[in-house]
Amino acid sequence: MKTSRLLSRILFGLMVLCRLGYGQVAAPKPAEAPKPAEAPKPAEAPKPEMKPSDLVTHGPWLTYPGPGELTIGFTTVPGCGGGVEYREVGTEEWKQAWHTEAGQIFRHRTARSIRLTGLKKNGEYEYRLILFVPRDKKYHEGSFPKLDNTHKTKQTVLVENPDFRFKAFTDAAEPFTFSVTADLQFSRNVKHGILRSYYDKCGLKDSKFFAVIGDGHNDIGSMENSYIGTIIDGLQPIGGASRPALFIRGNHEWRGGEASLWTEYFPAPETRSSYFTFQCGDTFFIVLDSGEDKPATRLTYHYTGDNIDDQAFREEQRVWLAKVVESPAFKSAKWRIAMCHSAIYSHPEAYMYNHLAHICQDLFKKDKPENRIHLWLSGHTHVYSRTIPGTDQIYRPGNYRQVYGGKDYDFTVLTVEGPGGVGDINNCLVNVTVDKDKISVEARTPENALMDAFEIKNDGTVVDLNNDTLLMKKTPANYK
Repeated sequence: MKTSRLLSRILFGLMVLCRLGYGQVAAPKPAEAPKPAEAPKPAEAPKPEMKPSDLVTHGPWLTYPGPGELTIGFTTVPGCGGGVEYREVGTEEWKQAWHTEAGQIFRHRTARSIRLTGLKKNGEYEYRLILFVPRDKKYHEGSFPKLDNTHKTKQTVLVENPDFRFKAFTDAAEPFTFSVTADLQFSRNVKHGILRSYYDKCGLKDSKFFAVIGDGHNDIGSMENSYIGTIIDGLQPIGGASRPALFIRGNHEWRGGEASLWTEYFPAPETRSSYFTFQCGDTFFIVLDSGEDKPATRLTYHYTGDNIDDQAFREEQRVWLAKVVESPAFKSAKWRIAMCHSAIYSHPEAYMYNHLAHICQDLFKKDKPENRIHLWLSGHTHVYSRTIPGTDQIYRPGNYRQVYGGKDYDFTVLTVEGPGGVGDINNCLVNVTVDKDKISVEARTPENALMDAFEIKNDGTVVDLNNDTLLMKKTPANYK
């Protein structure tokens, strides 16, 4: 009985195994066709070794000069920190300064700005860029390897160039020349050609510093492509790493997707904004931001959509400027020069004039001789002009329908030529020489034709040096 039960269980188990396929012989698989031989891969070209200079994408440029101080700016690839090593020519020890935030080397985004202070006035310096390129792995306290020396690998590289030199400004009286232009709204190649012409033919080579008084490009869709890639890259081969340059905001620098990054790339040391002062010799300079030329509330002008705070911004400048004119540096200066894209008088657009009228109030009117300005340099209108202080006439190639300001001012406003103005001239370079007893001014076309020449005495008296200059004639100003 027990035996038959056992046999039954064994037979049942065998039946289950058969149903599950155990004990069956698998059918042979068909033979696979041979795979075609793979074509040999082409040999990869060896990747070029990255040089330290490849980590710097634009610059360096020198800006915001002053007696014994200067800012050096440049851009890097993302994730790379930046600094400067510098020393007085003829000495051995390098000093070091970094772009930092809250005590740490700043490696995010791409703009680098390093302020050098405590320089010897009139001292000649050489510098080199130092880049911080961190390792991929950053050890934490709990996992720091006690036996692994790879964490000691040097993480900095140097970028050197014989053009990396500059001379620090002084506040002692001495003659100097600087150059300005504005409204460089041309293609990249045309812009670079104009800058090269100014350097080769028109005197820029001998200038102590250079200024672009607004509208260096049509808009700032990309700060590094639109502005830095056209203006600063154009200055690099003509002394851009050794001659300070001032980049002043015009209404077109208020436009574009990256316009609000202006102070990230050009942070003024005094204000961290787009208005500032500086000194060169016994001359005091004031740089103002006249803003956009149309209000943000006019929704048809879509590029003003970001400018909701422009009224507060001009009030901010007004408060700041009132303190500037009370400063010892302003009061003791022999010469005072203002630079701004628009002008406190002689320009035909109401919105920017109203900005400046609010910012300046009556600080520079002729009934305030203690605040006398000797020269105001501007752009914006794209038509060269020069006011005749205290009169209702102006030098320019044709009549304005009306302009703002009037006879309340006894200083000269010079407006730089721009594209699309009167005649065939689309831009000009203005060279200003400051000397012991006069300021000498001349304007030249990119081909070095003389457009205008005059002198300003310390009491504001203007002496014309070339009454038959190209394009110039005295016309009614039609002040409103």
